[in-house]
Amino acid sequence: MRRRLFVSWYLALLVVSLIVFFVRRRRNAWTELYDITDMTLKEDGPAFDAKFGTKVAFFMETSGEGYLRPREVCAIESLAKTNPDMQAVLVFTYPVQNLNLRKNPTLAAVSRKMKNLHIVTMNSTKVLLNSPIFRQKLNILQQSKFPTVFLSDFLRVLLVYTFGGIYFDTDFIIFKDLSPLLEKNNFVTKPKGQPLVNSCVFSFERKHPFAEKLMKTVGERFNPKNYASAPAAFKVAVEDFFKMDLEQAIEKSPFEGVTVMDYIEFSPIFYYDFRQIFNESFVSLADEIVRSSYASHMWNYMGWSLKLDLNSKAPYAILARRFCPITVHNIEGGF
Repeated sequence: MRRRLFVSWYLALLVVSLIVFFVRRRRNAWTELYDITDMTLKEDGPAFDAKFGTKVAFFMETSGEGYLRPREVCAIESLAKTNPDMQAVLVFTYPVQNLNLRKNPTLAAVSRKMKNLHIVTMNSTKVLLNSPIFRQKLNILQQSKFPTVFLSDFLRVLLVYTFGGIYFDTDFIIFKDLSPLLEKNNFVTKPKGQPLVNSCVFSFERKHPFAEKLMKTVGERFNPKNYASAPAAFKVAVEDFFKMDLEQAIEKSPFEGVTVMDYIEFSPIFYYDFRQIFNESFVSLADEIVRSSYASHMWNYMGWSLKLDLNSKAPYAILARRFCPITVHNIEGGF
């Protein structure tokens, strides 16, 4: 009886030990691949620079799902590919549910091959509660119709203000070396055909006064019913800073070290025409926007329902094959 009991305990202990071993092994492989760092925004400048350098592009995923669609991975790969001396920092907010190899095959492939990609996690609630500007907006944000959108709006301006760098939404494709633009350091851009200022791409030096003004205006002008609350707030901040309307500010730029760029550098596609990039009839559009622009906003939130054959001559497919080949090669399912 005692012997049987001893064998049972021994087998149970062996099973538990094996489970712990394989869990740790998997966790270690996962951490090594993704270079996971927990970002609090309390890091000082030298500590941040030591890990990520001084040329940084931020991307963000705020749904909590811990998953990027291939089109979103394409944005990050295109930055890392065309700007090898820049560090791409991809931020996932807590709770991260599925950040693992099985759920992110395209991201896993890109992260293995692009050594200038860093993936970090962030406790967004803790970060916003530590912000005098945004802590009072947290409850409103969580109850709003677009909580993940507004969370991203808040965190992106906090990130760029705190550490400096350029921010991109994950629905861009970057075509060129951004160094000539980043020499200007501090800029915002206007979308094509809209009287707003883009919140999907902007760049500032660390703790720049205008970045602080943007951050405060986004908080003060936050409208939980307006999907474009941040772009509207950006416009207010620009016009207040320049003391003139948006079009005059573009002509006046640079003003006190801040540039307002017209649409051509980053937004050559009018949102109303976004279907053209899925249409083979507009095959020449791909070369046109690569010649004229540094990158292009691809309007993914409007085009998720549109299926794309990556072997087609549609502009989006042409650009993906050219600027995010690792993503295209490792897609499981549709693009």
